[in-house]
Amino acid sequence: RSGYPASFDKISRVLLDLREQKVKSSVQMGKSAWGEASVRLLPPGEGDAAGQGMVVDFQDAKGNALKSFILGGNVSSQGGRSSASPFGGGPEERLVRIPEEAEKDTIWVVGNSFYDLQPKPVEWIDKAFIDVQKLRDVTVTAPNATDSWQAVRKDEQSAYELKGAKPGEVLDDAKASLSGLLSNPVFTDVVPKDKATADFMKGAVKATLTTFDGFTYNVQA
Repeated sequence: RSGYPASFDKISRVLLDLREQKVKSSVQMGKSAWGEASVRLLPPGEGDAAGQGMVVDFQDAKGNALKSFILGGNVSSQGGRSSASPFGGGPEERLVRIPEEAEKDTIWVVGNSFYDLQPKPVEWIDKAFIDVQKLRDVTVTAPNATDSWQAVRKDEQSAYELKGAKPGEVLDDAKASLSGLLSNPVFTDVVPKDKATADFMKGAVKATLTTFDGFTYNVQA
């Protein structure tokens, strides 16, 4: 994501889980069985996609490989062996294979589903965002000047009023929802730099938000 900050909390949680993880059991299994639907320990690019696992690589600050493992299927049977899995166990267990020659045929069962380990970059970005509190006034500038407006209030207990309102014009706070505007907002993803061209936000609506604490936020949408 073009160098956008990653979630420190999520990375810390994953590393702590890995450091504290204990092996529950293991079994010797040849490559012919790695691609089974309940195992899914083939490296990406080998065999059918349904039998491929997820490779997790660890590197140092210079990009040199430190360690890697393949995360496979969840162990979903409830006690004892089942037709779905030869390992038994509970729903919070996962299969792991270390692709080193000395251990390549050993399949490990660990007591963690490692839900946080996801292959999509969007799952790792820091979702912290602006949090506007004690909003005083809002200025909205639209591409069409007649759609632009400004609302302001005298203090935190007062209602917002349209600045420069024409006779009969009033602010419908139920529609504008200014009281909680950009308070604890969330976002789902960021646009990579190669797609955020100079005219990417051309025609966007611009807004300036000012708080009673003296903070000013400039946003476009």
